[in-house]
Amino acid sequence: HMIEQIPPSYTWGYNFISSPLTARISGYVIKIIPRYRGTTVTRHCNGMSEMQVMQDIPFDGLEIDISEQVYCCFRTSRPCAVAQFSKGQSVDDALKEISENIGDPAMVWLAPVGQFVNYVIFYTGFTSGASPDGFTFGEFANVIVPADSFNPQMIRLDGNLLQPNEREWTEIFCPPNNITACAYGRYVNLTGSEGKHNITHDNPSGRLTAIVYGWGNQKGYMYPAGFALDPIGEIIFSLFVETTRIGERSGPFVVTIIRAGDINVNATVDLQIQSASGLISGVSFATVGVANAPGVDIEERTVTVMFAAGETMKLESIEIFADNEEEGDEYFNVNLVQQPGFLLGSPSSEFLIIEDDSVFFDPVIYTPMEEQ
Repeated sequence: HMIEQIPPSYTWGYNFISSPLTARISGYVIKIIPRYRGTTVTRHCNGMSEMQVMQDIPFDGLEIDISEQVYCCFRTSRPCAVAQFSKGQSVDDALKEISENIGDPAMVWLAPVGQFVNYVIFYTGFTSGASPDGFTFGEFANVIVPADSFNPQMIRLDGNLLQPNEREWTEIFCPPNNITACAYGRYVNLTGSEGKHNITHDNPSGRLTAIVYGWGNQKGYMYPAGFALDPIGEIIFSLFVETTRIGERSGPFVVTIIRAGDINVNATVDLQIQSASGLISGVSFATVGVANAPGVDIEERTVTVMFAAGETMKLESIEIFADNEEEGDEYFNVNLVQQPGFLLGSPSSEFLIIEDDSVFFDPVIYTPMEEQ
C-alpha cells in the first residue's frame, strides 16, 4: 500500500486533514513521514481542548493512534507526507457485543491542502452492495472543502448538489487557530452505486479533496479520489530578463529572480554574472572581471539573493559601465548557481549581449580668419 501510493517528495505539503471512516468505530492510525530532520508537527482533532505539539519527529515516520472517528488537522514545520490507515475488523469487533463482519486494514494517502483540486473523478465497484462472497459491502466517500472555498450551493456529486444545507456539513478546526473553522467535511454513502462518479466545485477557483473507501467481510480498500502534483514541497528558483540585448549606455539592467514551490521558509540563491567570451568562437577579452576597464562593460561577480518566508520575487540590478572604446558587442551570462536544498527551474540562465553604441570623432580645432 505505502509504496504504491507515494507521490514525488517535491509534492509533499504542510497542512493535512484526516476524516472519520463511516461504519467503523475504533478510530484510525495516522503516519507522518517528514522530508527533513527536525520537523515539528502540531495536531488538533475536533473535540480536543488543546493542540498537541510533537517536536523533531523521527525521520522514519511518526505514528499516531486516533482512538475515535473524528476529523483531525496536522500542521508541519517542513514538508511531510501523511497516510491514514483503517484498523482491522477484529479491532472493531472487540468493542461490540456482536460481530458485524466488516472491515480490514487499508491505507489512503492524504492530499496536502495545497494540492486540493477543483474536481475529482472516481469509481465504485459493487452494484448490489454485496461482495462476491455474499457479504454486504459498503462504499463511501469523504469530501473536505477549505473554508475559503466552502459554499454548499456550489459543490456537486454527479451533477447534483451534494448537500445544500450548510448545517449538514461538519466544521473542522485546525491549528494554529482553533476558533474559526478552517474546512468543512461531509461523507457520502455510495453503497450500491457501481460505476463512475465525480465531485465538482462550480467555482473554477474552488478547491476540494475526497477519499473513497469500502468495507466487507475482512475486506477493505481506501484511495484518494484525486489531487494535484504541484511542487509545493521543493524550493524552485528561476530567473527572467526582459531583453537579452542591452545598449551600452542604457544604464543598469534588472534580473528578476522568481521563487516557486515551497515558499514557507527562508531561502537564498546565488546569482552569477560572468563573461561568456570562452563560449563564443573568436571572441576574447583580456580584462575580464575588472570593473569599468577598457573593453569591459560589466563586472563579473556573484550576488547572494535572500528570500524571506512568503517572498516569491526579487529584483537584482546589474550596472553597465559605458566607455569610449570602439570594441564591438560583448557577451555575458547571468545564471543561478545550483546548491543543495533547492531546484533550478527554467530558465535558470540567460545569455546577454551588450551592444557597443559609442560613436566618437577625433576633435577638430577650427580657428576663424579675420576676414571671415
